[in-house]
Amino acid sequence: MSNEDREQLAVAVRTMQIIVFSMAMGCVVFAVILLTVIQPDPTEGPPTIAYIGVAAGLAALVAGVIVPRLIAASQPATAGAYQTTLIIGLAIFEGAAFLNLVAYMIEGQSFSLAVAAVLIAAIVMGMPTIGRVEDWLDARRRSDEEADAFNRR
Repeated sequence: MSNEDREQLAVAVRTMQIIVFSMAMGCVVFAVILLTVIQPDPTEGPPTIAYIGVAAGLAALVAGVIVPRLIAASQPATAGAYQTTLIIGLAIFEGAAFLNLVAYMIEGQSFSLAVAAVLIAAIVMGMPTIGRVEDWLDARRRSDEEADAFNRR
C-alpha cells in the first residue's frame, strides 16, 4: 500500500472512529440521563418490555455479527464497504441498547441496564483501527482472488 493510499485510509478510519464514538456516546448520554435525572418507577406485574429487550439484545448480538458479513460478501473490498458494514452492524447493537434503556425507563428493571451496557461495549469494541481495516481489506481481496481462481476452473 502506497503512502498516499495509507493516508486516504487513515482519513477514512478517522471518520469511522468518529461515527462509532458518536453511536456509543448517544447511548451513554441517554443512560446517564436515566440514572441521574429520570427516576424509573418499577411497574407491578411482569416486566414484559424488559424481557423483550433482553431477547432483542441477544438477537442483536448475533445479527450484528452475521448481517454485516452477509452484506460484505456482495460489496467490493474498499474502505467504503468496510464503513457500510461497520455502521450496519453497530446500528443493530445501538437499536437494541436503546430499547433496553427505554425498558429501564419504563419498568425500572436493572437487568435492562446490564443488557444495554453489554451492547454499548459491543459498539465500542467495533472501533476501527488502520490495522483492522487493512487486515479486512487484505482478507477480502484474497477471498475475491480465490473465488476468481475457482470460477476459472
